[in-house]
Parts: sequence; structure tokens; C-alpha cells
Amino acid sequence: GGQTSTSSPTQGELLGDAKSRRIRVATARVLEATALIPQFTVWRSLDLTRLTAARTASLKGVSWNTILLRAYALMLREYPCLNGSWAGDGVRTNPHVGVALAIDTPAGLLAPVLRDPQNLGIRALNQAIKDLAATVKSGKADPSTMGGGTGTVSNLGSFGIQRFNALLTPPQATALSLGSVEVQPAFDADGAIRARTVCEAGLTVDHRVADGADAARAFATMQEILEDPFLLLG
Repeated sequence: GGQTSTSSPTQGELLGDAKSRRIRVATARVLEATALIPQFTVWRSLDLTRLTAARTASLKGVSWNTILLRAYALMLREYPCLNGSWAGDGVRTNPHVGVALAIDTPAGLLAPVLRDPQNLGIRALNQAIKDLAATVKSGKADPSTMGGGTGTVSNLGSFGIQRFNALLTPPQATALSLGSVEVQPAFDADGAIRARTVCEAGLTVDHRVADGADAARAFATMQEILEDPFLLLG
């Protein structure tokens, strides 16, 4: 056998510092709870082709993550059941939309909440997301930003991941997973090949709150929003 590196941990030692262990324990509690929820994921290749022109003009400098997060928030506002929570005897509605954004920090995964992001203009939202990510990564996030989520966005596109399955964070009823935004060849109606900008997205849903057809309709609404730059410019 090979020699053991002197830098490897000894058997039985806990990895990480106290702060990162606290975050891992908090994550473990959420995932143990999510395992009890009947949940399913629907997949859709979101077509962003119409928005690529807007991103070089009126949306210049705005990230795809901001655009997709705002479309998700607008969709949640349209579907009270998906923005709600299972209450045992029915779906309890939420008076606001709260999108938790999963952020990879040096200490582990944190998900601060953007409250009613659909009410912010797209540039203001883009800046709010940048500021929030910087604050969370520096370890200075206000604990009050960690509550009030009604749905979660998790984006692994920057890591080159095309598709993954996001798990629910109770009591939230949905989670949106976003893969990398890619340009792909596609055939148009007369058989000519054109470039198409797409993002593989997964919508995970609490099956007690909604069914597959509800999730499919919600995804179709998201696609309609993404094809209307005026809705996203707000």
C-alpha cells in the first residue's frame, strides 16, 4: 500500500472548523426533513434565444442567474399553490414571494432570501444579488435574511453542470435547479439549422401541493415570461 500523507486527517477526527461544522449540521437537518416529503422533478430546456439580443442591449451586464431568478419569482406569484406550503389539511398560501438563493461559501452552502424579487427592476435585482452573495461569502450576512423563503434557486451552471436534481427545503413547495446556459444547434420549421440558447432547468415540487401537470404548466409560464423581455425589464 502507499504511504499515508501527513496532511490527511486521523481516523475519527471531525473535518472543518466550528463554523463550517455548524453549517453542515444545519444542512443535514434540512435534508433529513426533506427526505420525508413526497417530491418529484420535472425537466425543461428553457429557451433563452429571444433574450440573448436583449442581453447585448437593454439587459447588458445582467446575469442569466438574475434573469432566471426573476422569471421564477414571477411564476411563483402566478401560482399560489406552488408558492404556498403544505399544512396537513391543505395548502397554506404565502402573502409574499421569497426566493432563497443557494450560495457556495467557504464555510458551506447558505441560502439567503430575496423578498419579493419580482418587484425590483432587473438591474436593481442584479445588484441586490451581487451584494447579497458578497456579504454571505464574507461571513457577514444578517441572520434575518435566512428566513421567509417560499422557493429556492440553485445554479451550478458556472461549474459546468448541465442538469441536477435540487431537493426541497421544507416548508417550501418548489426548488428550481439551473444548469449551464449553452448555445446549441436546432432545426427551425423549414429544416434550416439555427443557433439556440438554452438552459436545462429542473423544477422540484412537493407532490402534496401540486401534480405533474401543474408543474408543467408553471414551467410553460416561465418560458412565456422568458420570451417577453418587457416583463423582465420591469
